[in-house]
Amino acid sequence: MNPLIKAWGIKRSFFNGGKKIEVLKGVNLEVYEKEIVAIMGVSGSGKSTLLHILGLMDAPDEGELVFLGFKNPFSLGEKKVASLRNREIGFVFQFPSLLPEFSVLENVLMPAFIGGFKNKEKRAMELLRSVGLKESLFNRRSYMLSEGEKQRVVLARALINKPRLVIADEPTASLDEKTAAEIFDLIKDINRVYGQTFIVASHDRTLLSRCDRSYLLHGSRLYEA
Repeated sequence: MNPLIKAWGIKRSFFNGGKKIEVLKGVNLEVYEKEIVAIMGVSGSGKSTLLHILGLMDAPDEGELVFLGFKNPFSLGEKKVASLRNREIGFVFQFPSLLPEFSVLENVLMPAFIGGFKNKEKRAMELLRSVGLKESLFNRRSYMLSEGEKQRVVLARALINKPRLVIADEPTASLDEKTAAEIFDLIKDINRVYGQTFIVASHDRTLLSRCDRSYLLHGSRLYEA
């Protein structure tokens, strides 16, 4: 079985005050359909940098990336990469990045609007119900929600275009323990019901036993946990 996404020899560096900082030093990773894969590591270990590359938001300095059979998708050009990312990858970040001037329903529909997909309102409402949000909140402005409610909206938004892969970067870090457990339960349910593949970055080791496979990013390299 071919992997959904494969990274091989991924390197990424940044310059700070003229000094080169190697964040990733030859990272290898394969992720298969319907898996939940955890990438663990302390803050600053490079988890977000790796997720940005796996999510086609940033190109590596060196190495090979294959996504859905596209070898080195960054070579397709900016517009095609953006379209591929919009169709096939959903994103959940630590701090819910909702647009406060839009309603909850409009926020969920935003990736569909951007991708030119029409008549998604029914699916958006179904997704909001599936993540446990009350219908009375659908037309509220997103800034009126609690942090836990916002993250549920973000999960629904990540699924609106039926992506093959969902990238979740510290999705529970800003939540209390009870709400964090509920959000991860939702991730497990979404994986089971909808079949989405998840790559979840976290520093919370309690996630290890709840994922199909886990890795530790340490010293700019990735190790099986």
